[in-house]
Parts: sequence; C-alpha cells; structure tokens
Amino acid sequence: MRGCIRAINTRGVKIHGRGILDGSFYKRGRDGTRSIVIEGSEDALIEDIVMIEPSGWMIVIAASRNVTVRGVRQIGIHVATDGVDIVGSRDVLVENCFLHNNDDCVAIKAGTYWIKEPRECTMLWNDPVENILVQGCIFANDRAGNVVEIGHELSTAHVRGVTFRDCDVLHCHGNGAVFAIHNCDAAEVSGILYENIRVEHYWEKLFDVRVMASMWGRDPVRGRIRDITFRGIRVAHSAQNAGYSTSVIGGWDAEHPVEKVAFEDISFNGRPVTSLDGELEVFTRHAHGISIR
Repeated sequence: MRGCIRAINTRGVKIHGRGILDGSFYKRGRDGTRSIVIEGSEDALIEDIVMIEPSGWMIVIAASRNVTVRGVRQIGIHVATDGVDIVGSRDVLVENCFLHNNDDCVAIKAGTYWIKEPRECTMLWNDPVENILVQGCIFANDRAGNVVEIGHELSTAHVRGVTFRDCDVLHCHGNGAVFAIHNCDAAEVSGILYENIRVEHYWEKLFDVRVMASMWGRDPVRGRIRDITFRGIRVAHSAQNAGYSTSVIGGWDAEHPVEKVAFEDISFNGRPVTSLDGELEVFTRHAHGISIR
C-alpha cells in the first residue's frame, strides 16, 4: 500500500497484517507526511507490518491512550524519519519491533504541532505522558537524532513512568546519543528506567541527559529531570570510543537541575564500569546525586 493512514478520535482501531506500507508517494523533507497517525484515540493496535520509504515521522501516537505497537519493521533512510513518536499520550506499549531510522528510533514528546495531513491545522498534543513501556526491540540509528529520546519538545506538566527494557542497539552512527533526555520546555521528567540494554556500536555520546534550550522548545521557562536509572547496560566499547565518545548530564541552572541519576551494573566489553569521571567520561553541570555501582 502506498500512502498514509490516519485514525482520529477513534476506539479499537487495528492496523495489522503482513503487508508493506510505502510512504514514497509523498514529497520528502523535514515536514513530510507522517506515515501513520493515531490521534485522540483509545485501544489501538499496530502490528506485524513493514514500513518503508517514509517522508516524515513513521508512527505517531498523539493524545491517545492504551495503544500497542508490536512486531513492526521499519526502514527510514531520510532525515526526520523518526520510528515511533509517542506524543502527549499514556499507557503505550512498543514491543518486538525492528526500527532502522535516520532520526530518533523512539521519541517521547509533548507539545503543539502543525500538521498538513489530512488538513492543515495546529494540534494540541500536550497532555502529560505516563506509563510507557518499550521492550524487546532492535534499534539502528543513522546520521540524525538519537536512539531512544525523551524530548526535545516537552511542553506539558510531566513525563513519568517510562521504561526501556531488554533492547538491542545495533548502531548510533550520527552525532546523537544512545540514551537521550532533552528537556527543552517546562515539564518535570521523572521515574525513567533503562534496563538490560545491549549496545553494539556508537560514535558520539552514550548518555545525554540535559535541561536545555533549543529551536524546538516553546515554553519560556525550563523544567527539571530527576530519578533516572540506567541498569544492566552492556556496551561493546571500541578503540575509537576511548577519548572521543562522552556522556553529558546537565541542568539549566541551580533552580532547574538534573537530580538523582543512578548507573547500576554498567559494563564495557564485559568489564564493570566503576568510574563516572574515567571510563564513562561524564561531563556534568547543575547535576546532583549522580551515582555508580
């Protein structure tokens, strides 16, 4: 099938089968047509399809709840081809997917967006984000974006209860990070868990957790980040990583810090990592309560 799919204000929609959704019908570009949009909906399922040739974000779950994405396989080779964007939604499960994207493989966001399909309008996708589980997935990230991202747009009250578990990262080949939280708005980000994740290759940053400003932010004030846990992270650390690849943890200022970031059972090439300053090469600013064990 060549085209896109929209489910707006629906309940119980299922998009599934063994077919291919081909987005090459649409013009490529940063504001390209999103391949699948589930908006303002409940109890939706996207399962066992193949997605290729997108012109924009591939799956968008916006202002929705109780949505499952399972067994989806994607190949997005152009910039801005995010894999799964969870925007202002709650109770979302993404599992057993293969996501090869030239931008964020999974991105969690909230904010106000302009869209042009099926009509030109502004969408308020800024509800709080809660109870998100991403598990059993395989990720491959190219030049743009990050592997798993919370941000940049976080114009909502809070983002909490997000878990990434038992996933494999084949590569992160651009300037982004494997694990990224970029709070560029006023949200409080808390209760985030990354557990049992294997990283085969990355270039630039392994961990990037920041309260910051960017072109994507809309709020005049900054938020906070706290209670973040990285547990059971296994990294294949190459000779090219040492001295070049870094990690960054930084708040905006003293009133908008990053607090309580725990690294537990992190290993490079099977060897336990015991030093934040040495092996992990973590650079910090307005960051408190960072621990490793």
